[in-house]
Amino acid sequence: MTANQASAPSGADDDLLHQLQSMGQPGGFDPMAMLIGAPRFQAVFLAPFSPSLTSARTRFLHDGTGPLADVVELFRRQGAADPLGQARAMLAGAVGMCVVVLAHDHGLSTIPQLFFGHYETVWRQQVVLACGEQFPAAPALARALDELAAQAQGGRTWPELVAGPEVGPAIDVSRRAFWRTLTTAVVRADADGPPSANAGGERLVDLAHWAATALATFPSPTLAETLAIARARMLAGEIVAAAGTVARLIDVPELEDEQLIELVQGFADCAIRAGQPEPAAAWFGAHLPRIEARTGPAYEAAAAWFRCLAASAAPADELLRAAAAMHERDRKAARHDLTREALWRVVVAPGELIDTAAAATRIARSPAFIAKRLEHGTIPSHRDGDQMRIPAAALDAWKRVMDGLGLLD
Repeated sequence: MTANQASAPSGADDDLLHQLQSMGQPGGFDPMAMLIGAPRFQAVFLAPFSPSLTSARTRFLHDGTGPLADVVELFRRQGAADPLGQARAMLAGAVGMCVVVLAHDHGLSTIPQLFFGHYETVWRQQVVLACGEQFPAAPALARALDELAAQAQGGRTWPELVAGPEVGPAIDVSRRAFWRTLTTAVVRADADGPPSANAGGERLVDLAHWAATALATFPSPTLAETLAIARARMLAGEIVAAAGTVARLIDVPELEDEQLIELVQGFADCAIRAGQPEPAAAWFGAHLPRIEARTGPAYEAAAAWFRCLAASAAPADELLRAAAAMHERDRKAARHDLTREALWRVVVAPGELIDTAAAATRIARSPAFIAKRLEHGTIPSHRDGDQMRIPAAALDAWKRVMDGLGLLD
């Protein structure tokens, strides 16, 4: 991200520019934040588009649809002769994001806006106005934007383009400290649960992406930094990148065994939540021996492997192998988890879906047997619109596991 890559399309009035700048993610200043402590301005930084916004912007520029389609309506209400064309020109002119970071008593908020590659007065004014007419840190934010402009003129680029009260002048020290602190705060905000829409959802995911990406650019990361990067990448849904970071941590002697097990369990949870259990399942299949070489038999890691496979609708042979690993490490816990815990929801495209009656016929059990387990998540299921349906192939694999370990006796 450099100083003069593009300019906003000419002719866009100030009000429309203000609205478009805040469309990178929903919202702007959140009045509800006043209920959880007055927001405090931390910093403002310039960054490339996040993966989610890159996808949305590419889709809109291609066919005018997707999350940014409402931009057209904004132009239409302004009386534009060609709302779609002008919206495309505006979004095509954007070269990245300007992100204002706020802190309050229970977490973080961000106000992301489009960045057009220049620092003209009207753009800086709109960045400040997007934080609300009564934003108490408006003067501090204005000064930080002035500093960003000076940094860019001096040749600084992402992730060095950051300014504000939490950022000092020494680029090699303070920038690293800022990104480390921000990455840790993002992870903590996710762990504590978002107190408002402003501190959670897609904007927290995007902030996790930016923070982890920035911190990873600094050399020789410490254990604390690497853990923060790994967890932030999980939160961002960047499962392949997180897998590589977690793999590097397996052999770090300073990382306690309990921390490692907790980390890989969280990795499985995030992969399933992100709808990407397949790469995580493959990772566990490759790295479980490495984990246990230092921890000894690790039931929790084997169970995390199994959960990823089940969410992937993996073939029966793979599921049975992971279930057997659980059984070997803790027979009682495996029996309980495989029959009474909600481990079986399929989050990928599952193939053929069947109803309760067809499932009962398929495995020679009663519809009541199927319905009870479907209600408790102890049989494969997949959400199909408003309905919970049963993936046929996953059901067959489930039956193989149950029969193979004698779990229905």
